[in-house]
Amino acid sequence: MTSPTAQDLPPELLSKIFFFKLRSEQPELDHSKIHIPDYRTWYNVLTVCRYWYNIAIGCPQLWDYISSSLPPTHAQLFLSRSKQVPLRIQPTGSHHQPKVQNAESLRLILNEAHRIQHLCIIITWDVADVLGASHLPLPLPLPMIQYLDIDKRIPDSLPMDDDEQEPATSESPPFPFCNTPHLSTLYIAGYTLGQVKHLFQPTLRRISLLLYDDVEEDDDIPPRIDEICNHLRTMPLLEYIDIPTWLDNEHPLPPRFPVVSLQHLQVLKVQLNIPDASFLRSLTFPPGLKLHLAAQCLDFDAGAFQGVFEHCVVACGFASPVSPGKAVRALQLSQSPHWTFTLKCWTSDAAFDVEGGDVKGTKPAELELDFEYSTGSDMLGVYETVQQCVDVSSIETLSLALAHDQDWWESDAVQTIAESFSNLKNLRVLIAIRWQLDRLYSVLREPLYRKPDPASSRFIFPALKEIYAPHLTLLDKTDPNLHELAGPEVTIYDSMFRFHVWKDNFKDSSSPGVLEELRSQLPAVVIHDSKLRDKD
Repeated sequence: MTSPTAQDLPPELLSKIFFFKLRSEQPELDHSKIHIPDYRTWYNVLTVCRYWYNIAIGCPQLWDYISSSLPPTHAQLFLSRSKQVPLRIQPTGSHHQPKVQNAESLRLILNEAHRIQHLCIIITWDVADVLGASHLPLPLPLPMIQYLDIDKRIPDSLPMDDDEQEPATSESPPFPFCNTPHLSTLYIAGYTLGQVKHLFQPTLRRISLLLYDDVEEDDDIPPRIDEICNHLRTMPLLEYIDIPTWLDNEHPLPPRFPVVSLQHLQVLKVQLNIPDASFLRSLTFPPGLKLHLAAQCLDFDAGAFQGVFEHCVVACGFASPVSPGKAVRALQLSQSPHWTFTLKCWTSDAAFDVEGGDVKGTKPAELELDFEYSTGSDMLGVYETVQQCVDVSSIETLSLALAHDQDWWESDAVQTIAESFSNLKNLRVLIAIRWQLDRLYSVLREPLYRKPDPASSRFIFPALKEIYAPHLTLLDKTDPNLHELAGPEVTIYDSMFRFHVWKDNFKDSSSPGVLEELRSQLPAVVIHDSKLRDKD
């Protein structure tokens, strides 16, 4: 019996495999962000054989992800092959470090605005020139848009030095889009509230607004919270809100905030400079809301927030120089049954003000520590400060982001912290950001800083069930000791590297037998769960 070849698969099944393969390369940590798959995937598919090439070319759904960083010839090729299917557009690269958008490619893409469903665009001077020079009607209607992410990175006016060349567009363009009746996700940065308020549709479910005040000259000033409140009332389906806002002595609190009912809200992230809880008391939201508060909001009389968080899951973000001790005290008085710590960009100078009240023995279920820019000594100082106030034995989820600088990993500070992890007896989820395999070895097994030997090392987290390690290298993934790292009861997830067929992508398939047919047609294929080990 001869083995099946690539041409033995029917076109319908093969096109589904291609489709699931492309979708499997999207990251899972943030479902709200679209992601352009690696273009090598298309090249690999098209060059296997003529049969695969013809099937891929004839499947428009494989060409709906288009990067605005592509050269115009490639962008036009994707547009023609996608026929009339809805499009997903964004620059290649990460959200914080995208590749340069190709102005001509963007012009070609915007000519198909009537079928754009997901759009991520960065407004630069080159993009402003394209919008100004094109013959497109502005603002441009987007009748099919569901996801819109616009980041304006140019000022409203451009100061020019004598030796600099002025761009073709010397004034910042107006907001470029309109007519979004199906919009459900909106991320806007760099505009004023007045420029974008026409996008506040009743269909919206997720919004993130980094806006500026319409009248203030300082571009760093976001709009007032009471102005935001008036618009929230028009979006009753909201599930996720992220709104930096402000209030100061020159603009006193309004007599009362408008009552806003958000019965579908799941996550609320606010950065407030308000000395009391009047804004939060004006909101009506369902039990179980995940409420994220910035440090400025918590530098107040702790008793003012008593009872506000009674039915919330509260995540508090603390940063120097605000004293987190007051925040901890406020949370104790708030009667919240469940809350979390989020400590970011701390130094050892940012210590808890425990004199404001007895904050020892506080029991958060989640702890997030981000040491992206910290040194080893700073990291140790922060962690020791946390232990003064928090009963770490209660923590079920630990997110630990290490610094980019790897030199201090072998320092005594990190070893001390790793040793203290043995107190996390109830830890169920470990999120390890910027960790490599040797770091996991050193934390998960005893003795420390030694690769595991079943006869001489011991796994120290008895309740651990899940590890998320998105920065493991390919070499780490092929290490034979990886599967023995945490024992058979622990699942290790890696959302960054997907090179095989992933079983989860077949769960919602319209053809339930696709997976079984794939196994029978290609017995040598490796089909993985959404994890590093294959448990089939």
